[in-house]
Amino acid sequence: MRLHGRGACSHVMLAAAASWAGRSITYAFQATSISNVEIDHLNFSCPVGRAHFGGGPAHILQMISVTKLSVHDNIADGCGDFLANIGGTDVTAYNNRVTNSDNACFDNWGGFTDSKVIRNTCSLMAASGSGVAGIWFTGTNTDGTAATSRRGTAIGNTIYVNTDNQVGIGLNATSGGVNTGHIVADNRIIVNAVSVFAILATGASECRITHNKIVGIGGVSGAAIRVARPATNCDVKDNLAVNWAKAGSGVFQYTGTTGTVSGNKCSGTCATLLGAFPSGVLHSANDNGAGTGRR
Repeated sequence: MRLHGRGACSHVMLAAAASWAGRSITYAFQATSISNVEIDHLNFSCPVGRAHFGGGPAHILQMISVTKLSVHDNIADGCGDFLANIGGTDVTAYNNRVTNSDNACFDNWGGFTDSKVIRNTCSLMAASGSGVAGIWFTGTNTDGTAATSRRGTAIGNTIYVNTDNQVGIGLNATSGGVNTGHIVADNRIIVNAVSVFAILATGASECRITHNKIVGIGGVSGAAIRVARPATNCDVKDNLAVNWAKAGSGVFQYTGTTGTVSGNKCSGTCATLLGAFPSGVLHSANDNGAGTGRR
């Protein structure tokens, strides 16, 4: 199946009519348990803010147990998730531009396998805070029960975090869930807020977080990268934070069990580079000498 447009002129608007009872929207497009789906060169939008699109999640693309899904070269503004990948296999999203996302630009959960989010631009809605992320990889089912999610990849994306408590890229899982084998590399995250974790891994194993550039605007108090229990055996290597001035527990924080933290830097005005580490975590740090970065 293919949904194909001609770019900005191929406009699809998702909005609840004032006369609809409850004014609740769930999704613009949904597919369940099908294969070989391509969605490209479309321009999606819905009025900004929950009050306009009702009480539903208002996902633009809700894909459930879809195999071989390609979502590329689309424009999207507003709504909850742009792409909700629920238990999909071999899913790729690339070259999309998503703005004013109220929940997540790219939301992966429900036991997915091999989800790739590559070279997209994502800007989160400024009015939405806790639970909102540019990219989620989650070992959780829709009903909150544990799921097994494997091999999420986020490479080369640009993400704008615009409000406290948002997350640039998040890896988490319900207790008992499996969330493993993820790669977060070469992304650029710009944070225009104070209380933020740009990359947050709280329920992941065997993850690789490397060569990301994370820029703080206005004095960020959260960590540029935080890996926390029950996360285990993750590598945090060769990342760069810029102007991360108020991270009281360290610009790079690792409280998970086992793993490696090395080669990470902070330039500009920076707080203490590394937080405290548990035994079993190998760690070293670099400061490139710019600004007031400290080991």
